[in-house]
Amino acid sequence: GMFALTFTIGYVAEFTGVRRLSESTFGGYYYTEALNGPLWFGVPPITMIDYFALGYPAYIIARVIAGTETRRTSVLKSFGVAVLAALTMVTHDLSVDPTQATVRKLWIWEGGGAYFGVPLHNFVDWFFVTMSFLFLYRFLTNGSGAMTFIAAKTSRQFYLPPILVYLAFALPVMLGPVLHGETDISLSMSGVAMFATTIPVLAAILALYRDDRQAAAH
Repeated sequence: GMFALTFTIGYVAEFTGVRRLSESTFGGYYYTEALNGPLWFGVPPITMIDYFALGYPAYIIARVIAGTETRRTSVLKSFGVAVLAALTMVTHDLSVDPTQATVRKLWIWEGGGAYFGVPLHNFVDWFFVTMSFLFLYRFLTNGSGAMTFIAAKTSRQFYLPPILVYLAFALPVMLGPVLHGETDISLSMSGVAMFATTIPVLAAILALYRDDRQAAAH
């Protein structure tokens, strides 16, 4: 359910952007087929897999930080979790977009942009698009049946892997200057990944291993 939801919303947003149906949703870019595989009306399906691969860990990180991973949440609290998860995804996007677009040219921004060739509105649009499906995750995970299942998985081992997966996405960016040479972009993106993308990971791990949770487990 989460994957289908993410795929659908992500694809609609990307399709809107590459087809320029709305200037407020990404817009002004196109994907290169040779580097992204087959395109569905200008959008590579593999991009939707990336959406989910980042979206689910970001959602888990936000719920763990908020302390709501085993409790049903109000609409307002769920909205806050979605905002935090979307901001977490934006920090990752800030560290990879210049490399993927400006250097590797997986997609091309026709008008360039102020952030190493990427327009700043891209990150604003990314925030709202990801927040929309992250908030809708609530309706799949906040029901009594889902909470009963989740509550039975209170072991830290259930929550730690998604947190570490998010960190794993950042590691190649951190090592960019070593792996691909020192350039303005690789050094800058390494710094963003090293600090900005590790903040939510560290916050989630500290929340996961906080003392009161240890006491409750005994």
